[in-house]
Amino acid sequence: MLDVLMKRYCTLAGIARDKAHFHALRHSCATQLMDRGEDIAIVQDHLGHASIANTQIYAKITNKRRDEAGVRLRGWK
Repeated sequence: MLDVLMKRYCTLAGIARDKAHFHALRHSCATQLMDRGEDIAIVQDHLGHASIANTQIYAKITNKRRDEAGVRLRGWK
């Protein structure tokens, strides 16, 4: 039933059919946590990943932390 509801509400919200599933929701949550600076171990635990390698996929997707590090590194003399 949750899948049916997810598809229904995604359709109403104009979200593409290929994104209308719970994995996309988990992906969004993980990416948001990484963007907010949460430690990767916290995100791993939150998602229930047994392997940190699965969580590292989300760390590669988000650019905010990489951009912030770039700004700090450019400030070095």
